[in-house]
Amino acid sequence: MAYWAHLGGFGAGFLTATLLLYSGLIQMTSTEQSLYDVLGD
Repeated sequence: MAYWAHLGGFGAGFLTATLLLYSGLIQMTSTEQSLYDVLGD
């Protein structure tokens, strides 16, 4: 059960961060790299 709870929490956090970044409500600094930058979008 705990395994699935952790996976669900990761998914919810990842989705929330992605939506906030793409909506422009939060911005990354010039020294930060997102997973999208690292993986090639």
